[in-house]
Order: sequence, then structure tokens, then C-alpha cells
Amino acid sequence: MRVDPASAQSDPHATGCSFLSPPLTADAILAGYGKVGLTVSSTSHDMDIYVSVRVIDESGHEVDFTGFATSGFGDRPIPLMKGWLKASHRKIDEERSTNYTVKHTHRKADYAELVPDEEVEVEIELVPSTGLLRKGQRIRVDVQPYDGVAHGMHHAYDPAYHDGAVNRVHTGPSRLGYVQLPIVG
Repeated sequence: MRVDPASAQSDPHATGCSFLSPPLTADAILAGYGKVGLTVSSTSHDMDIYVSVRVIDESGHEVDFTGFATSGFGDRPIPLMKGWLKASHRKIDEERSTNYTVKHTHRKADYAELVPDEEVEVEIELVPSTGLLRKGQRIRVDVQPYDGVAHGMHHAYDPAYHDGAVNRVHTGPSRLGYVQLPIVG
């Protein structure tokens, strides 16, 4: 995903990648924390990673769980779950992390710049949420290098490591890659 600051500011969905599940075979209730594990690399020394978990209905439209998309809060529905991480802050706080969520130290001593094009594993906490997912709907996970979520919160865009960078999400059997969702029923 190449970051172009002009398109990033005009269309926050212009870059990134998405993963789409098969249709659900039964209704599911999602409630609580989730997390995402990825293997990433960048041509830059740092990388912002924003993850959105969205629900897509049988006709290909995003399910709006909030009603904000039609109330002037944003131009598209807010994702069911979202999370973000600056790759240089990827050090996990083992004492605060659980099987259900991951926490990071965010200590200056744990800051770890990326080595250009070196693959690293990151885990990202998803903000807890609840939702009823219907049979036939799909789950879509969007990974972007900047905050493309219409939720009123703005994260800083740092051109020092974004402009001209190529960020990659690596997949395959030997690489970390998962989405853990809190399905309770």
C-alpha cells in the first residue's frame, strides 16, 4: 500500500487492503474485546496501522450499527470494531495483555523503529464492541496506513515516514496473520 498524502486526505479509503470472510452460516453475537495479528513491513522507519472490522450484508452494503452514517457524523458507517498501532510501539506488555486482548508498553525504552523492508509481527487491540451478525453476512477487515474511519477522532499524519513509503501486509502459512473476534453466541 503506497501512501499518497493527497489521496489520503481526499479519500481515506484509497489505500490499504481488505480481507473478506465467507458468508456466515448462522447468526452470531459479538461482544467484547478482539485483536488482530499481522506480519508487516515498510520501506520507512515507522508505519501507522489502522484496522477496521466491518459487516457486509448479502447485497454487498456495509451494515450500519450506529445510525451515524445518515445523521451527518460521517460519510459511511462506523466500523463494528477498530484498532490502531504505530509499528514502532509494537512491544507487548505481557502483564496487562490477556488471551482476549493485547496491550502495548508504549515506553520510550521499548521504541523500535522498523528496518526498511524487514518483516515484523504486530498485534493490535480492537476496541470492545457488541453487535448481532446475521446469517449470510460477511466480516470484512480493512488494514490502512492512516485513520480511514468516520468516528470523529483524528490521528496525526506524519509525512516524515508516510510520504512515498510502501507498507506491506504479508500473508502465508509461515507468517502471523489472524483476527480474533469475541463471538459469544
